[in-house]
Amino acid sequence: MEASQLAVFGAGDALTVAASERPDSRTPDFDVLILGGLPIREPVAHYGPFVMNTKQELIQAFEDFQAGKMGVIPAERLPHTDPGEQLPS
Repeated sequence: MEASQLAVFGAGDALTVAASERPDSRTPDFDVLILGGLPIREPVAHYGPFVMNTKQELIQAFEDFQAGKMGVIPAERLPHTDPGEQLPS
């Protein structure tokens, strides 16, 4: 596989991950993200850090991000860690 690729595995499939003996100097880090779960049987559209179901949803995600609707990193305030705030019951 190449960088930024998606693979879907089924029952009985196996995955072996190994780094190259001579790493590429342009991309010295080796990151792998493995997610598991039941298949949702829906289309996948991705661009940059966003993964949605349709191109229109990708456009909306970019617009929301650019408008600041997705928060900031690092978060300025985490409600669940504020000592004065009660969790809903």
